[in-house]
Amino acid sequence: MISVVPRLLERAAELHRLRLAVERAAAGRGVTVLVMGEPGIGKTSLLQTFVAGLRTQTRVLAGVCEDLLTPRALGALWDIARTRPGPLAAALADRANPDLLPAAVIDELARLPSPTVLVIEDAHWADSATLDVLRHVARRISELPAVLILTYRDADVGINHPLRGLLGGLAGALRLPLRTLSAGAVTELAADSAVDADALFRLTGGNPFFVTEVLASPGARRKVELARPGGAGVSGGRTDRLRDAGAVRSRRRDDAHRRS
Repeated sequence: MISVVPRLLERAAELHRLRLAVERAAAGRGVTVLVMGEPGIGKTSLLQTFVAGLRTQTRVLAGVCEDLLTPRALGALWDIARTRPGPLAAALADRANPDLLPAAVIDELARLPSPTVLVIEDAHWADSATLDVLRHVARRISELPAVLILTYRDADVGINHPLRGLLGGLAGALRLPLRTLSAGAVTELAADSAVDADALFRLTGGNPFFVTEVLASPGARRKVELARPGGAGVSGGRTDRLRDAGAVRSRRRDDAHRRS
């Protein structure tokens, strides 16, 4: 997750609130932060920029939940344990006693140096064991020098979704819903290209992923022209990644609607 820091527009308020959460955690008053939005809205990009600006003494633990046919049990926590020896890694190694795990995560978050930022991405794909641990941590986070950050696709979390039970108990959580980019931001991103910014905004709806994918494509100008009135249509001009991502987004929303 923490790799190349992308160019980020219209996320200053969210970054400020994340930094305030870390300052609060450094004073021993931890908080849970929920970062939500549609696929491609920039949840990971926001966190990459946020983490890149943290002070070196801030510990960052990051794991990702994945969309697998057979979900990895505690997969996001295993991501952390593989690179961070400590209470969490020790508890996961002791498979004979899973009851040790929730307390081990608490111990991990209380370790020095502090504060600690624990990031769990794509929590809408978390398995039940991971959700149980997160529920345990979230209930105690206010007493820890730590920030728990969960990202998820809110459109995928219907009323009967397993994550909904966790979210319903987070009355004190900081919620950061991410919105699509404005026409002005899209114009700024397209400034160094030959792409018509207005057509690009109409084509992508301001979704940052779609904007950057079109701009990165060698035939971006023609692809945007296809979205103009009288053009050949949007679908014929998108790259395979754009088409696949759009199909996945549509399928996820349909599934979430059926679950609700």
